[in-house]
Amino acid sequence: AAAAAGAQDILECFAANGTNINGYDNEEEGEAGPPYVDWGDDDAAKAIYAGRPDTTRWMYRLVNSYDRDDELAMQATVATGNVELAVWLIDVVDMEPSEVSRKLQEMDTSRCWKY
Repeated sequence: AAAAAGAQDILECFAANGTNINGYDNEEEGEAGPPYVDWGDDDAAKAIYAGRPDTTRWMYRLVNSYDRDDELAMQATVATGNVELAVWLIDVVDMEPSEVSRKLQEMDTSRCWKY
């Protein structure tokens, strides 16, 4: 929810105050452990659609979650027309521009308007 609102200050607060960055940091499955932020999946795309590329960059620098949907983040970047972020994201996720173009053509474009 904080990513969708572009609330980087809340995300920074979680990270600075001992909140686990990843729920898998809890030692045993099912153990409650400290609260954690559920990074990944569509967090970057939500921040992009919220008009917060700075929050997106911050999330990628702090937590490069293996669960993050990089393709959805790229799709959101293209859908919002943020060329600067697209160039940055291509470098960060190590995608070839031709691969990005091909994947975007294969994607379900209805997801662009999900948020």
